[in-house]
Amino acid sequence: MVKEIYRWGPAVVCAAFIFAFSHQSNLTGQEWIAGYDYVMHFLEYAFFGLTLVWGTTSGLRSALTLKGAAAVCAVALLYALSDEWHQSLVPSREASWLDVAADAVGSIASVMIVFGAGQGKCRHAPR
Repeated sequence: MVKEIYRWGPAVVCAAFIFAFSHQSNLTGQEWIAGYDYVMHFLEYAFFGLTLVWGTTSGLRSALTLKGAAAVCAVALLYALSDEWHQSLVPSREASWLDVAADAVGSIASVMIVFGAGQGKCRHAPR
């Protein structure tokens, strides 16, 4: 049980923070920075993708396979879609496909960085 909390706890905590931010009716301080919303979505889901990779690879003890990377990206996308739906139910908030796109790009970018870094470790020079 402790191993599972160690593996998946960060992803659960990150998902809870995303949910909490989406549940706020009035987010202040974002009006003065152009593109702030999309940058924050990108960064939130880049980090969320990393926490999902952490869980998938048992704390980076095993390699991230292409199938695992695809699964992580799919889970992040499904959560992004559910998060935008949730946000549409919050007063003075609305759902946006552009937010989902920023979420998807953020998670895919972080997962591909980890996947690419792992591929370099697996290759052996010919002898």
